Amino acid sequence: MFARDDDDQLLRRLRRATAAAMAMTRSDDRRRLIILESEVGALRAAAVARRDRVLVELNGARTRSGAATAYARCAALAQRHVAQPTNANTART
Repeated sequence: MFARDDDDQLLRRLRRATAAAMAMTRSDDRRRLIILESEVGALRAAAVARRDRVLVELNGARTRSGAATAYARCAALAQRHVAQPTNANTART
């Protein structure tokens, strides 16, 4: 299963638990409400942890992209500044 599928499943579970908690009435069992509240909290914590992992991956990708760009710039500069012969004598050697 791909991480994207896991993320979608996590969000669906969070929405279901949140909807169930919102649909509860005053006459519902307090124990059920506490269980739902705990489940929503756990799912929210899992979503936040996943968000943090994605941010770390994005920052790593940004760093690698910046390094590749800097390398490409240096390589382009090196090609432009190749020593050119200055006179006919050095051109023959």
